[in-house]
Parts: sequence; structure tokens; C-alpha cells
Amino acid sequence: MNDEIELVDDLNIELYKEIFEIIYENHNLYCNDWHCTLKNDINLKRKTIDDIYKDSENMDLDFLKYMLLFLKDLDSLQDEIIFYFSQKPFINVRSRIKGMDSILNKISIKKHSSDRGKIPINKCLNDLLGVRIIDDNWNKKLSYVKEYVLEAKNKGYRIKGIERELEGYKGYHIYFRGLNNKHFPIELQIWDKSDEDNNIKSHFKRKQNHLQRIEDYKKIERGK
Repeated sequence: MNDEIELVDDLNIELYKEIFEIIYENHNLYCNDWHCTLKNDINLKRKTIDDIYKDSENMDLDFLKYMLLFLKDLDSLQDEIIFYFSQKPFINVRSRIKGMDSILNKISIKKHSSDRGKIPINKCLNDLLGVRIIDDNWNKKLSYVKEYVLEAKNKGYRIKGIERELEGYKGYHIYFRGLNNKHFPIELQIWDKSDEDNNIKSHFKRKQNHLQRIEDYKKIERGK
């Protein structure tokens, strides 16, 4: 019986490797096709949130067009990834493309944060497409997947894994960073099923806090 359990766990680890490969390859293909349509390049690691504003309020139009072109057909990348998952119905997966209101809110929060907008764009806008897997036994697989992500990174894959545990939230985030720093990353979150309720509550609380902070910033700006 123990041998059967270990075999299932091994198969699950192999499945995660397949998932990462599918997302990684499709994202890179999307980035390559998108990049071919561009007239200008923007290094999203060198350019910060502050850099994309012409003044205190108005965003640089070149950057806005750059981002909008990336978003324009992002649903096609989402469809490719979700089609793969649809062939494996035992995986609990959700996805979303970040809406413009959410993007602008996130930028605004970073712009007014303690580091005053000095964060690189590709660190702030690293989840324009987000995919989430909820796994009944993720906590038992985390160490194996972390090891694989590290091995992949050492082989030259532009991929980064981070454990996040904050304010009741617990999850493992993997960022697929594209072919180079001119490309927007996308995010995969993996949650253990036992953390789902707390994570949803934490997300809602942080979103409300963010919205309140934005309102506070607007009041400050109007008062100047």
C-alpha cells in the first residue's frame, strides 16, 4: 500500500513538471509573437513604475501601448493553457486576465509606496495572466517541486518560485518571465486545499485595504 502511495506522489510530481513545461513554452511562444509586432522595446527590469509617468498623473503613452498590445491577445494564451488543463479534469484550476482597473490600482499603490515607485515594472506587473491550482496534497509535494524549479532555473529557464506566507495567506507562486526582460511575466499560484478558505479571506481583505489606500491617495492629491 505504501508503495502505491509513493507511486501516485511520483506521478503527481511528474505532472507538475509537465504543467510547468506547458505554461513555460506557451508563454514564450506568445511573447515571441507579440514582440514581433512591436516597433520599440522596453526593458521592464530597468524601467520602474516612476519611469512610466510623464508627470504625477499621466502615464507614458508608449508604455501604455506596449502593455495594451501584450494584453490584446492574452486570452489566446489563457485558452491554450486552459485547454491543456481541460484534458486533465482531476486538476482544480482557475485563471484570469488582470483587468485594466486592477492594473492601474496596482501601479498606483506601488507608485505611492514607501519606495516611491522605484520597483521594476516586471516585478510589479508580474501577473497580467494568473493561473491557480488548488491541490489536496500540495504541502507534501512542495519540497519536490521547489527542487525542480531550482534545477530548471539553473538550466537557464527564466522561471522563479517563491513561497508566500503573509496575513493568513499561504501559497507557492511561480513566475514565468518570458524570453527576456522586455516581456511581461505571468504567474502560477499553487495552494493546498486546506489553505483555500484562509487564502480567499486574505485576498479579499488585502484588496479592500488596497482600495482604501487608493482612495486615501486620491484625497491627498486633491488636497494639494
